[in-house]
Amino acid sequence: MDLLVSERLREAPATLIRSLDGRILQWSVEMERLYGFSRDQAIGATAHHLLRTRFPSALPDIEATLVAHRRWSGGLIQRGSCGRAVMVASHWYLNRKCEAERGMVTEIHARLAPDGNAESSHCADVLAGLIHSLSEPLTAIGAYGAASRVSSGGDARQMRIALQEIGAQAQRMGEAVRLLRDLADAMRTPG
Repeated sequence: MDLLVSERLREAPATLIRSLDGRILQWSVEMERLYGFSRDQAIGATAHHLLRTRFPSALPDIEATLVAHRRWSGGLIQRGSCGRAVMVASHWYLNRKCEAERGMVTEIHARLAPDGNAESSHCADVLAGLIHSLSEPLTAIGAYGAASRVSSGGDARQMRIALQEIGAQAQRMGEAVRLLRDLADAMRTPG
């Protein structure tokens, strides 16, 4: 494990074992504590669906790295059973006896967010400012889009399609803002 990552860990790492396609086979007590899902809720579920994982790059690329190198590490944003965002350092290890075997993956998760110190408070303030900066334009985009639907000139069909896309993108960005807000809250209040 990276020295920098290990210095940032604030609690014992949590582990799960899953099939290569993501189906959870084992779920540790630490995973229950970290995410709030019981063993019964987790076993058989697909890990990235259960935890609503946000990956740092496309999942197929991550999986290709895992298969090629038998390991992958990176930061993930996931959600616990209560919906709260959790930032973790995640280390994946592909376990298989021979090349022909599909194998199982051991995942080790450790919370990255610092617990209630001055540094995390400052980071939370920066994130809160960013959220505010993003929220206002998003509100305006939604309002302009709604107004344009009512008074569209030219090709009404094309205008409708464009405005629907503006609305969809605004909604998508709104989800990102909610995620940032959850992360800021998590950094302000430990656990």
